[in-house]
Amino acid sequence: MINLDQFNDDGKDENAAPVRLSFIVHSLQLCLRDGLKNGVHMRKVLTKCKTLAKFSHKSSKMADLLEDINKSINKMNVTRWNSEYLFIQSILSIKHTDMESILPSLEYPVKFKNNDYIILHEIIYILDPFYRLSIECQAETVVTASLVVPGIVHLVRHLREPKKKVVLCKKRVEQIQLSTEKRFAGIINRLNQLNVEQDDPFNDPL
Repeated sequence: MINLDQFNDDGKDENAAPVRLSFIVHSLQLCLRDGLKNGVHMRKVLTKCKTLAKFSHKSSKMADLLEDINKSINKMNVTRWNSEYLFIQSILSIKHTDMESILPSLEYPVKFKNNDYIILHEIIYILDPFYRLSIECQAETVVTASLVVPGIVHLVRHLREPKKKVVLCKKRVEQIQLSTEKRFAGIINRLNQLNVEQDDPFNDPL
């Protein structure tokens, strides 16, 4: 089992050596890309969301409807997965009853089924710790092992125990877990007291 006893209560060690930040956030992005790229049902739901977002930014009527309920839909940047997280959050912030009144105004109306909402909530649940860790890393001038290691441990625990929260996206969780354990193999193998290979990513001493 992964052991966090080597860290203090706040998970930080001022004497910890800097981690190679050149691809820490990029590696998080790749883990998610590996796990989410083959999610057919998830992509269908996101296509509906994109249709809604596109119309909301070009239709004054749609903009007025959103303004009436004090909501807006974030734009999604295809090169930044964080924007996808915030984009879905903005969709889910709209009440179902409000959404039902908005959707008929679309040029090409779409309908969100109950399972669509379940998938969106599960995506947010899956992405949330990745989003928080990436934001924390980007906020630091120097990222140390004492920041990264507890974060990676939390991600692995989060992905291993999703049974109560994830129903429709379990396969995606499994794929993200496999990718995370591969792309951060140096950290995970060292914490599990396994051999760390020279070519393992993040194989620096903790």
